[in-house]
Amino acid sequence: MWTINRALMAIFDTAYALLAALHPVVALVLVSGLFGVVALIVVRYCSHQDAIGRIKDRVKANLLSIWLYKDELRVMFLAVPRIVWGALKLQGHMLPPLLVMLVPMILICSQMAAWHEWRPLAVGERALLKVTMSPTAADAALSVTPQLPPGVTLSHRVRSPKTKDVCWYVQATEPGRHTISFPMGQEMVSKELVVGDGFERVSPVRHSGGWIDSFLYPCEEPLPDNSAIRSIAVTMPPVDSWLFGSAWWIVWFLVFSITIALIFKPYFNVKF
Repeated sequence: MWTINRALMAIFDTAYALLAALHPVVALVLVSGLFGVVALIVVRYCSHQDAIGRIKDRVKANLLSIWLYKDELRVMFLAVPRIVWGALKLQGHMLPPLLVMLVPMILICSQMAAWHEWRPLAVGERALLKVTMSPTAADAALSVTPQLPPGVTLSHRVRSPKTKDVCWYVQATEPGRHTISFPMGQEMVSKELVVGDGFERVSPVRHSGGWIDSFLYPCEEPLPDNSAIRSIAVTMPPVDSWLFGSAWWIVWFLVFSITIALIFKPYFNVKF
């Protein structure tokens, strides 16, 4: 899974480095539009287009019969179930392309989230750094002392032997991509910390693997299976924008994708 995420991250880093230099909205619109076009191609070749065309023709015929014979209750009672059944059959024909696109869509959205969900810490801004140990780790592991790069400081250390957590406030006085390292005997585990005022890829969590975490936080290699550390998380602030920021970007991603798909639908001769 990490191999796939690493390849996608390289692609998105290149694309966003070019597009976000114009404006983050440009990156969101173009990536959404490209996904909409690819979705059209998948629908074109992964669904029974002829059957969809026949079903739509029958639905239109039944709608027309209701309009022409609106005073005939018998016609209406016969046409409405046929329309509903036709709509259900259309949804059934859309299921195969939906299944084909499901995993790629999740992978693409997880990469986009790294740019649109969280922003870098501002210089001087504090965030919570939380290290969660494995349940089998010895209590001595809670005494881990991080190795800090220049310009990064930690304060207010809190240990919780019951939950195997160690927390600090982290703060940076210099912008950039910093690496905080955690020596654990023969093992050295690191976590990236992004500081600055630009639009950059941010990874709030380095996890220990698993499909869900790999989809949610794809931008750092999972921790080794035998690591005493289960996860390292930094509470990165959200991107504040009603268009390309957290809680909004996924809505506009769907809006732009569907809009572009509808615009290009006639050119690809796609029925849905």
